[in-house]
Amino acid sequence: MRSADGEQIRVLINLGSKPVSDYRLSLESGLLKPSARPALLLGEADLSAGPAVNATGGFAGYQPIAELPPQSSYVIQFAP
Repeated sequence: MRSADGEQIRVLINLGSKPVSDYRLSLESGLLKPSARPALLLGEADLSAGPAVNATGGFAGYQPIAELPPQSSYVIQFAP
């Protein structure tokens, strides 16, 4: 995750030779707002809904893309 000037970016990279589907992203606390919605800036995939944002601006158990193909990269922006 990267944050700058109110912009929230997540970078997902699978450097392996096999697809990955058994993963979840978590952030104990952060700057996300409950209305945050994901937008794909790099890569091609169907994004899931945004994460369930907790009271401290974080989230748990989020899987934005069902399967990360081998040697793939994604950049996801979150905007209110």
